[in-house]
Amino acid sequence: MPIDIDYTTTPFGELIVGSYDEKLCLCDWRNRKARSTIDRRLSTVFETTFKQQNNKTIELCKTPLDEYFAFAKKTV
Repeated sequence: MPIDIDYTTTPFGELIVGSYDEKLCLCDWRNRKARSTIDRRLSTVFETTFKQQNNKTIELCKTPLDEYFAFAKKTV
């Protein structure tokens, strides 16, 4: 079973959101310096690879993030 990942855009950059076995396992900045280290660690811990694919868990995470950043953008 892969770690499903998808991206969401914020006013501060792009986030990567990931889930494994219907549980959130990743929510971090896509272009973070340590991105490859974090991704390697997750692949090792879960003994799997990443697959760009949206799912219910990711959508449940992205929706409130989008709402939060939409509000933050209005107040900036």
